[in-house]
Amino acid sequence: MNGYSDGFNAGYSDGKNGKSKNYQRHIPKLKALVSGNYVDTFIQGYDEGFSKGILDKNRNS
Repeated sequence: MNGYSDGFNAGYSDGKNGKSKNYQRHIPKLKALVSGNYVDTFIQGYDEGFSKGILDKNRNS
């Protein structure tokens, strides 16, 4: 279970596609229940992926 990687990919997709920032629609509830650390690393990855997705979206516009 890699929360950072899952979060980065979800955040990147949202940022690149112009969606609003929303962790809740992506965090797998089962993984979150199994590991408290999963949520923290997911959010960190999501934030970084979202920022990169926005940069890439703007760069290609």
